[in-house]
Amino acid sequence: QCYRCLQEAVVSTQSTGKAIVSKYLDDYRSALTYFSEALSVDPRFAECKKELESLNDQISKTHSLVVNKGKLKAKKVAALMKSLKEKFYSQNSSKVVMVPFSELENGPNKEKVFNCVLVSSVVPMGQTPFVCICLDAHDTCFAVNIYNIDTFKAPKLGDILTIPFPHRSIVDIVVAGEAYCFGLIRVDSPFQIMVNNRQLSNDVLAPLKLTTTAMT
Repeated sequence: QCYRCLQEAVVSTQSTGKAIVSKYLDDYRSALTYFSEALSVDPRFAECKKELESLNDQISKTHSLVVNKGKLKAKKVAALMKSLKEKFYSQNSSKVVMVPFSELENGPNKEKVFNCVLVSSVVPMGQTPFVCICLDAHDTCFAVNIYNIDTFKAPKLGDILTIPFPHRSIVDIVVAGEAYCFGLIRVDSPFQIMVNNRQLSNDVLAPLKLTTTAMT
């Protein structure tokens, strides 16, 4: 009996670890599958439940804000779009191409630069990633996941983000019977972007945290 319990604990812990890795790779479909596997083995695994709840909350809030363009009033959205378009059409480079979200390919986009304006944000329970809800110059709304950034020093409403070589994906999953679909740009480090045409300083990095888990 003790050996069986130990086996179940190992399998559940391994599945949860795979789920967390998948979550931070923005592979939500795999993350949800691994979380389900872990809980099927050990339904009382508190850490797994907490991580799954955080992911479900992040997906739900992100989808809602993308669909509703940050839940801003039309007048505010129009003002933000105006400032973004002025920047979009004023930029030109022979080395890179400024493109809207619709012209990005899934995966990395070399020799392309992407501008968008922040209309809302989501801070997940686990504090990472910092999720920016953004609009491009063609009025397309999507999410930008920024990793390793201090949420207190992250971009704010109305800030214009410039993202070179953007990594695009589409989230299209069903969670607890609810369908969620939205575009996503992944940013591994805040140093990979510019905010209002400025590079971010070193102090925007998220502080390091040491986490321990007690085995019982």
